[in-house]
Amino acid sequence: MKPFSKLLATGALFFGFSLQVFASGVFLVGDNNIFTTLGDNQILFQNVFNSQNVLNDSTLITPLAGLGTTAVVTDGSISAANLSGQDYLMTGFNRGSYSATERTDIVNFVNGGGSLFLIGEYNTNFSALNTSLNQILLDIGSSMSLSLTQNLIGAGNVDLVSVSNSTPFGAGVNAWHTGGAQSLILLGLNGQAVVSGRDPRPCDLEGLPLCDGVGDIGTVVAFGNLNPIPVPAAVWLFGSALIGFVGMSRRRNVN
Repeated sequence: MKPFSKLLATGALFFGFSLQVFASGVFLVGDNNIFTTLGDNQILFQNVFNSQNVLNDSTLITPLAGLGTTAVVTDGSISAANLSGQDYLMTGFNRGSYSATERTDIVNFVNGGGSLFLIGEYNTNFSALNTSLNQILLDIGSSMSLSLTQNLIGAGNVDLVSVSNSTPFGAGVNAWHTGGAQSLILLGLNGQAVVSGRDPRPCDLEGLPLCDGVGDIGTVVAFGNLNPIPVPAAVWLFGSALIGFVGMSRRRNVN
């Protein structure tokens, strides 16, 4: 292969890789009851976690078990040593708080390219429990958060209607089973809905201040990019190198 062709091939591989990956990301959910094979829930977990290494710090025991993923899940505490070599950290649920050391280790993990799957909670103490997750979101620079005032499904689990998905992670997810979903607050361009849906029960049965006749819970799984790879800078550098290489080739031909 000629040197110029080699450069083009290298550039194509470089761009193809750069445009498809992010340095790290964060998933945010309102409750652990989404870990079920009801609906198409398991498809989401397969889309996200297949072939990934996951450190599970939540009090759930290997929550991905039985959902058909090919993830390698390790149950363990948050530490720099345990996070080494992992693709995801799964944490939350009813973790009451995080130490300063744990928060530092999480930030370093994310800055190094690791991703988070944060599990909120709904119960009588959900506001206090979700405060700790909001602190982590703030630490890592995400504008997403869990509402500390809204606990949007008041009684039991439900199969949502009008389910939609808007990212590749939600591909094939046409039905969704959930309960106790918090209002996920997505600010700016940092977060987007992966799965959204509506509670089919009339709002007066839930005791919620909604008036449209249907309890609308909105987003139940959200995703945000963190530390995206700077593709424009990469384009500039490759373009400069390509122009220089062409100039050298022309000089060689003239000589």
